[in-house]
Amino acid sequence: MVAEFTTCAWPAAAVLYVSNRLPPARNARAAKKPEKFKAELLEIFGYWKEAWGKNEQAKLTPKRKKAVLARLKEGYTVDQIKLAIYGCSVTPHNNGTDPKGDGRIYDCLELICRSGDNVERFAGNASAIAPPAQQKQSDAVSDALTNINDTDW
Repeated sequence: MVAEFTTCAWPAAAVLYVSNRLPPARNARAAKKPEKFKAELLEIFGYWKEAWGKNEQAKLTPKRKKAVLARLKEGYTVDQIKLAIYGCSVTPHNNGTDPKGDGRIYDCLELICRSGDNVERFAGNASAIAPPAQQKQSDAVSDALTNINDTDW
C-alpha cells in the first residue's frame, strides 16, 4: 500500500488516504540479466590458475572479476589477456627469479588486468620470450642439424 497526499476543498487542510497501488519497482536489477562475458571470464580465470599453478582454493574475487571485465569491455580479446598472463608468468621480476629481486612472486590477475597498459606490457613480454615448447623445439632442431653436419657422408 502507498500513502498519498491529496488536497481537498479546504485550503489549509490535506487529507491522507491509503491506496492499493504498488509503486513502480525502483530497482531495475531485480530481474537479473545473464552476465555478459561470463564464458570469457571463466576461461581467462582458468588459464590464470593453470599458468601460475594455482590450486582449487583460488577464487574469482570481485576485484579480479572487475579488472578482467573492464579489459574485455575495452575490447581486449581473450587471447590477448591470456598472452598477457603468460607474459607475466615468464617475466623474471614477476615470477620471482630475478637475481636482483627478493624472490617475491607478483602473479595477481588483478595486476595483469589492472589497466590496458599492463595487458599490453605483459603481452609484449610474452612476445620477447619464446614459450618453452618453442625453445625446446628449436634446440632439438639445432641439435639435429649439428648431428647431420658432423655425419660423414
